[in-house]
Amino acid sequence: MQATPGDVRRGTSVFGEDNVRVLRDLLGYSDDKVNALLATEAFSEFQDGMEQPATPGLAVTTLLEHGTILSWDNDYRALPQQVAERNQSWRRERGLAEIRLDGRDD
Repeated sequence: MQATPGDVRRGTSVFGEDNVRVLRDLLGYSDDKVNALLATEAFSEFQDGMEQPATPGLAVTTLLEHGTILSWDNDYRALPQQVAERNQSWRRERGLAEIRLDGRDD
């Protein structure tokens, strides 16, 4: 297992981020049906019990000052990207097909 590194294709999704992709790409719903389902508010971008921020787009420093968040990592996406690029290089060196970093097959 150590000779074959795992692939990191992207970081984790936030709650609800993949609603459209799941409905359209995985379940095969048409864009019209996806839009109709999303319009019914049957799907949410917010986890149960969580409220949408009253003022979206606040600066991280403001969120830290108000205690809304405890910390922030500016490089939170850097490591998965570095690992994915290293693994792509490993695959190329061994003549293996590359894997798209966005996780899509098309």
